[in-house]
Amino acid sequence: MPGMAVYNASKFGAVGLSAAVRAEFAPAGVSVSTILPSAVRTGLSSGVPLGGGMPTVDPEDVADAIVRTLDHRRAETAVPRYLAGWDLIDAVVPERLLDLGRRLIDDRRALTAVDPAGRADYDRRLARQSQTP
Repeated sequence: MPGMAVYNASKFGAVGLSAAVRAEFAPAGVSVSTILPSAVRTGLSSGVPLGGGMPTVDPEDVADAIVRTLDHRRAETAVPRYLAGWDLIDAVVPERLLDLGRRLIDDRRALTAVDPAGRADYDRRLARQSQTP
């Protein structure tokens, strides 16, 4: 998926770090949870076409998942929940079939086809915040 290499590498690293810290500190009774949200409908995603093949969630959905995860001391929680099985699907489904699915949902545009007009307000707010001491 074009434009996703850095995102995927950083998410992979964060998940790996969480797993390592979870294993290292489990004997001390420390639990570590990882929340894996899909695209969240916030200002950060303004101007980015969401939907289609990419599931979207509201910030409240992510907050609810965080509370549930901490209450139950889960290692990982996907938001929405049905994405939890994606790793298994990715591991067992042939690459050609996955490629077909990506073409059907037109994932080439994911997070890369930004509408500058739709993104302008978010960019202005971000610029103001970065100038504040």
